[in-house]
Amino acid sequence: MRLGLIFGEVGSGLRRNISMVISVVLVTFISLTFVGAAILLQMQIGQMKGYWYDRAQVAVYLCTDLDTTGNCTQTVATQSQIDLVAAQLDSTALAPHI
Repeated sequence: MRLGLIFGEVGSGLRRNISMVISVVLVTFISLTFVGAAILLQMQIGQMKGYWYDRAQVAVYLCTDLDTTGNCTQTVATQSQIDLVAAQLDSTALAPHI
């Protein structure tokens, strides 16, 4: 088998189809770039989740008679509403997280 003949035919084939060679190389480069970016994003999301998982806080604000925000219309939270919020916070589903 003559390697010179094989390499010569490969070279002439690539010269004839240079536009197809360029397009295949570009498409491969772009697709691998997207795969790499997706892997990096997935790793970053995992690190952010680990960092913020124990730092998340939720605050519960109830209306008072002095409150002037849009959701409170000068009505005080009733004792039943306060007891309902306290019961939810003391429930078995939320107790391990508080």
